[in-house]
Amino acid sequence: MRPLHCELFQRQLQTCHHFFYCHCLRLFYCFPHDHFAGACIIVGGVFQALGNSVYSMIVSIARQLVVLLPVAYLLSLSGNIDAVWFAFPIAEVASLAMTVILFLRLYRKKIRPLSRMPAAE
Repeated sequence: MRPLHCELFQRQLQTCHHFFYCHCLRLFYCFPHDHFAGACIIVGGVFQALGNSVYSMIVSIARQLVVLLPVAYLLSLSGNIDAVWFAFPIAEVASLAMTVILFLRLYRKKIRPLSRMPAAE
């Protein structure tokens, strides 16, 4: 026997599930920006482990405040509310680019010199 709340709100539940599966999931599965976010999180951990946590903070602030909010606002001006969802992959690509640049800088300054050090006996 089904719970009473399922019987009372069956039509609304079907409508919500339809909207969720047809619109929300489609948007998130179409964009591989979650992989970019994962890479940024991993490299952010590397930044912190090597004593450059400021780099991790810069990438996070740039993603959320410098890129995501302005892009979402500009896309909202288009009149299509679904276009605002494109702000997330745009912000993730921008943060990935910034992460790669900062990682290369950190690699040249801290990681590469370690390979040139003489081996300990």
